[in-house]
Amino acid sequence: TANAYGNDNFSYIEDYMVYEAKYSNRSVVYYGETAYWVNVDIDVPLFLPLYGQRRLHDLRRIAYKEINEGFRIQGQMNFDSGWEYGYWLSDIVTARASWDPILN
Repeated sequence: TANAYGNDNFSYIEDYMVYEAKYSNRSVVYYGETAYWVNVDIDVPLFLPLYGQRRLHDLRRIAYKEINEGFRIQGQMNFDSGWEYGYWLSDIVTARASWDPILN
């Protein structure tokens, strides 16, 4: 993640999501992003299909953990800053993966 927000990676967030889903009495929802950070891209839109591929990767990781570790998250919310010229592609990949992340 190139030291984004001062982190080498965000694995601790995934660990916490799994912990809450396994041991807590509250709903757990995955919040992924398929758009660049908080409308920074409005003036000069940035279309990176990599975002959709990374959401697919994330959802597959979560699905495998759900199967292997015996827990379930309740769903996901997708962040999108609204530049629909190209972001629709990543949104469709994310929507399809949330329905079935194609585990086999």
